[in-house]
Amino acid sequence: MTQRLLLLSYKDHLHKCHLTINEPKTITVGNDLSNTMTFIDLHPGLSIMWDGAACTIGEQQLRVNECLTFKLMMMPSGCI
Repeated sequence: MTQRLLLLSYKDHLHKCHLTINEPKTITVGNDLSNTMTFIDLHPGLSIMWDGAACTIGEQQLRVNECLTFKLMMMPSGCI
C-alpha cells in the first residue's frame, strides 16, 4: 500500500495527512475539531478531494511533488 503525504501550512501551523494511492478520500480543512485538519482561526474552510492520484482544491489540481499556494479571503467576524 503506497502512500503520499499531503502537507498544509497556515500561519505558524503545519498539518500532514497520509493519502493512499488509488484510494479516494475527502480532506476537510477548517476551524472545527471535526475537520480532517484543524486550524483554529481559519475561516472559511475548504475541502480537498484526493482521487487516488492527485488532489483537487476548488478548480485547481495538485499532483505529486508539486506545491500549491492559496490566498484565502477572510470573512469579517459575524458575517454570513
